[in-house]
Amino acid sequence: MSTDAAAEAAALLGSDLINEIFVGATEHRVKKLLDDGAPIWYQHGETGWSALHAAAFQRSSQITKLLLGRGAVWNAGMPLFRSGFVRF
Repeated sequence: MSTDAAAEAAALLGSDLINEIFVGATEHRVKKLLDDGAPIWYQHGETGWSALHAAAFQRSSQITKLLLGRGAVWNAGMPLFRSGFVRF
């Protein structure tokens, strides 16, 4: 698999992980996605959201703990134009 194809596959898996969490995925489902290769480090290119952002937004302590236990970056930033720190 070429580097571009691998990056594209990782982006699709990462997006799926974030989307599943947003629609209320169970802890079992999130574990399965991660075990199947969804990258825990992925941040959506347009929004900057990660799986950990999604879990916190959904107020899912179980999934938040799962992601942190699997190595999610807890201090990952979001683009300044999306974070609220810079207003245009």
